[in-house]
Amino acid sequence: MFPQDCGATTDHRRAAVRYADPSSNSAVVGVWDLTGPWSAGSASPLAVFGGGALKSGFPTALSGGYRYRPSDRIELTNEWGVSIGSGASAAGGGVIDETYIEVFMIGTTPPSFVQQFTVPAASGQDVAGYANDLAITRDAQFAVVNSRNWIQVLQLSVPPGAVSKLDFNIGSLDYSTTPPTPWTRPCDPDGAVDSVAVTNERAVVTTKRFSATANTFTTWVYIIDLVASGGPTIVLQHEILPPADWEPESESDVEHPHDVAITPSRDGGGTRAVVTTNHSVALYDLVTNTFVARHFDEKDRRQYQQQVDSVELTGKVAVVIADVVSASGPTVWGVKLFDVSAASSLPLVASDVDASPPQGGSRAHDLAIDWDFDKGLVRTTETNVYLSSLVTPTAPFQELVGSTVSDAYAYEGYRLQYAGVFSSDSVVIGSEQGGVLMAASIGGIRSLSGVYSGQVDLIDLLATTPAVTPVAIVSPSGTLGGCVPLDLATGFNQNEVVVRSAERPTQLPSTPGPDLARIALASGAFVQTYGGDGVLMGLDSLATPSLTGFVNTARKLLSISEDPLTGLDYVHVAR
Repeated sequence: MFPQDCGATTDHRRAAVRYADPSSNSAVVGVWDLTGPWSAGSASPLAVFGGGALKSGFPTALSGGYRYRPSDRIELTNEWGVSIGSGASAAGGGVIDETYIEVFMIGTTPPSFVQQFTVPAASGQDVAGYANDLAITRDAQFAVVNSRNWIQVLQLSVPPGAVSKLDFNIGSLDYSTTPPTPWTRPCDPDGAVDSVAVTNERAVVTTKRFSATANTFTTWVYIIDLVASGGPTIVLQHEILPPADWEPESESDVEHPHDVAITPSRDGGGTRAVVTTNHSVALYDLVTNTFVARHFDEKDRRQYQQQVDSVELTGKVAVVIADVVSASGPTVWGVKLFDVSAASSLPLVASDVDASPPQGGSRAHDLAIDWDFDKGLVRTTETNVYLSSLVTPTAPFQELVGSTVSDAYAYEGYRLQYAGVFSSDSVVIGSEQGGVLMAASIGGIRSLSGVYSGQVDLIDLLATTPAVTPVAIVSPSGTLGGCVPLDLATGFNQNEVVVRSAERPTQLPSTPGPDLARIALASGAFVQTYGGDGVLMGLDSLATPSLTGFVNTARKLLSISEDPLTGLDYVHVAR
């Protein structure tokens, strides 16, 4: 069983793990308690859903005989859990052609399994699979799932413990007409880092189709009115077209969806959405359900596992990152800020690229913003690009570097030398406490002997002169490649950052080690470190609530890993 993704409830009382194993369904979902007393070695799941007729599916695969590159596999509220997978039907010949959707009640005691849906539900319907992303509305009324040729909307509310499902077969039906008319336009969202974003009233879903006219895949955007009087309804189907005179130069140059975000609103309803593709940034109005404008730049590149996110929004500004290619020089990081409040356009208000890249160039890996305090931070290959203001940005932006330099893409070298790993996040921003707004980013350092260590860069974004405090995470044995950090989260109390790293040497979880580190944000001192086993291939390796992204260090911390040789799964519970 390969642990694929994990998450925590909003109140951080429980966590769940979605597994995938094409040869075993003994565990599809596991639920864990994060409260109560701690006793080393005594942790066990509250519930395991598996066996019987349940289907598990295939794990994430970045290369090899097949590629499967999802965004998220599990989402939790305090009451509900929804997870997804992809597998092969009995008639599929071992090729992915089905989507699995599991619904369970995580808040009950004990947690209870409700239903697994298989898509397609009947033979002769469009194939599915490559389930990419899902989201649950903040009011926990709806869940939206995106996979090949299909969008599913689940109604979670009535009656308690029961679920209804509405299917949109976007591969076989053209939803630009009423009623939808048949067409044959297969599509899939594989390789998007996010392809579903929701408010309480709207869902924005992205996918890709091949366009013979444009000679490339193009991104298609669907807006769904979740609360329409006749039930959830697709109210916009839109294709983001490149310029008519543009053609892709290589496989990495083709258009495809990358990320999607909705302007923030504390009551669960935003009014604008931004979709990023390999080359484009597109703006949509969720009040009028219309496409507003598109910005296209053929030099921009946004790729899976190279940018783990590419857009963040305030109510007025979109911050977008990309790698910027050049025919005459190395690829460098690029940052653009757009005004998303304009009625009928998408003005570019500021942009910057790396003017002094290191040897071999630079890339933009991840970003985070704080819209209350008008700050942002972009983690690039070796630096932290500081956005001192999002509303009134001034380029060039300031690059922050510590006394030692780490590489946000060190996991790529570790992957080639030692074991497959998955990079989840590399930068987080906490919330303001007493005039201090702490951010943290992660990277790795490779020694001349090929041993990796981790580094956390700590930065106070409200300081008069922000500066980097580097903190080293070192494997005590220094064997089998050392360690490389892959995921992180700020503590709910805002005084710690928790970092999850991959390290192959085994330590007991009750002994110190680099696998999980709690670090004080103010001083950079280690609060506690925990050993473990296995490497990280989870889409998220550290269980956090999707609504806040903060972990509660006063309770248990759950993370996942797997043995790269045997496939054994590990659930790491620490306190």
